[in-house]
Amino acid sequence: MSKPGPRPDPNAEIEQTDIESAVTRSGYPLEIRLLEAFERANMSPQIGTLFRPPDATHPRDPVPAREIDIVAHLSHRQPLGEHDAIYANLNLIVAAKNLAPAAAMVGFKWRDVPKRELELLRSQIGGSPTTVLDGYPEANALACAEGGFCDAFEPLARAPVCVQWAIARRDDAIEQERRYWRDLDVLIRAERANAVGDTHVYLRQRSPVKLLRFQVPVLVVATRTLHVCAALENNKFEQVDWFTVRRTVDLGDRVEERLVEVVTEKGLPNFIEACRRTMDGITALVRARSEEIVSVATAQHAKYLRAMEEAALDAAAARPR
Repeated sequence: MSKPGPRPDPNAEIEQTDIESAVTRSGYPLEIRLLEAFERANMSPQIGTLFRPPDATHPRDPVPAREIDIVAHLSHRQPLGEHDAIYANLNLIVAAKNLAPAAAMVGFKWRDVPKRELELLRSQIGGSPTTVLDGYPEANALACAEGGFCDAFEPLARAPVCVQWAIARRDDAIEQERRYWRDLDVLIRAERANAVGDTHVYLRQRSPVKLLRFQVPVLVVATRTLHVCAALENNKFEQVDWFTVRRTVDLGDRVEERLVEVVTEKGLPNFIEACRRTMDGITALVRARSEEIVSVATAQHAKYLRAMEEAALDAAAARPR
């Protein structure tokens, strides 16, 4: 049995190899590479965006802000006369993660999911008009009916869909897996918080605003490939650059199904191209259904302002005299 070597001096000057190893593990070089990739795609990326998720359980207690590694977007402006327009955005909410060479990320399929289900899950509209507030169903047909915005998301519904995932390694350590789960939760909570927050901001304006915001949570993993396991087919494996995780998430005030795209760095160009085709579909629908968008936005705006006025009157009446 060999004796353990001497412990390194904690006060010794750090070596260049140690610096390089620590920087690689940090993930920051990956974030800079992703910034460059989204910039080349004209998606106006931002790094280190903070958001503060609402706390429906203890609304008066401050909730720590969370950081999104990168936010990038595609947008379209549809003029409505000289001073008005409809704005549409497809926002990518991105977490960037390194994966050690001695580990692999594996997604587990169950059975094929109809593309229509995936399109419907992606087509929630934040902003104005909206589908994300309770009691405001006016835009549901616009988003989900045949010929609605859900149709535009077909290019994003082509990846294998996984209902579970794991990180395979030679040992049983699970800390990295926990961090990935936390990051997926942060992405989904940011999607919900952004959609609801934007909607309140735009609906309470003095005049109707027409801004449709669609969001796609994305986990980009610096690994050579992803693995998909078909457990019902004798654990048949395939290697892919992109799969979709479908899971049910506790959002604080509700539990809902959500999708997160998991993409390798090498597969990012193909994923961005699918996003571009999706935005082309959104743009075509904004042009074709602009009158309906304006009508629904105007109706929801008036409804929201009435609700605010009634809430203010109720609050005034409840005050002790």
